[in-house]
Amino acid sequence: MEALMIELQRLKYHRGFPYGKLLKCPVVLEDKYEYLSILHQQNMCNPTLKVERSSITGIQKDDELAINKILEFLNNCKEEGCGWVVKLPFVTNQVIKGIKSREDLIKRIYSIFTTDTKGIYPYVMIQPCMKNRKEYKVVYIPRKDILYVANIKGAKHSNGRKAFSSGDHLELFAFVKKAVEFFRAECPYAICDGLFRVDVFMNDYKELVVNEFESFEAGYYGKFESELAVTHFLKEYWTDKLMDVDQIRDLIGASAEKSIEENRVEKRTKTESCNQNFY
Repeated sequence: MEALMIELQRLKYHRGFPYGKLLKCPVVLEDKYEYLSILHQQNMCNPTLKVERSSITGIQKDDELAINKILEFLNNCKEEGCGWVVKLPFVTNQVIKGIKSREDLIKRIYSIFTTDTKGIYPYVMIQPCMKNRKEYKVVYIPRKDILYVANIKGAKHSNGRKAFSSGDHLELFAFVKKAVEFFRAECPYAICDGLFRVDVFMNDYKELVVNEFESFEAGYYGKFESELAVTHFLKEYWTDKLMDVDQIRDLIGASAEKSIEENRVEKRTKTESCNQNFY
């Protein structure tokens, strides 16, 4: 983890993309709590508690403050009768679901930090477990007006997964637009101009909430027309980003000049050869 952070610092000075403050984009870094804390200002995500690694030492006396904060969060949070989940930052699908007791929850957090000997996770997050596990993955590319549901997890009405959006998805899409626009306004170094996906749940109070944001590596598979539109956009997007890099632009320019000169030499050689044959 330390080596990774050193490389990120080094990238701050390179001339490619992303660079500078854009390297702090929490979606690119998959710093989940960072972007969820922004959305929480508008109640657009589940209640979330961040438990810092530094606050859990394994010494009961020193950990009392952190444990009291956890218990306070559990007492005041809207829980849906399904227990709790513990989520990890910087990784995908690393979730411990359905933790029923507070004692077990605290034990799981201790276990994560003590087994993480390389210090990969600086924190964990606690959230209430969703009763309705249906999730809508919405691809949103504002500059091309691309907006569609890429993938819907779970069959209809199976395993507690109940559809909460259908047809033209007007309410769902309006929520996605609002969430992304607010995030961009509150996080000026966010990268939202390329591929962007918003994963949405509905809680037990019929409120839409953001589960996750995904960007560069987000899956965008869906109907052929929508998928094709995104693929074409991404080709243009990354070509433009590459052309903005001085070194690559210079290489392309030099390559083009070399190709032109080689064509001239080839034509001149052919002309001279033809002249010799004529005489």
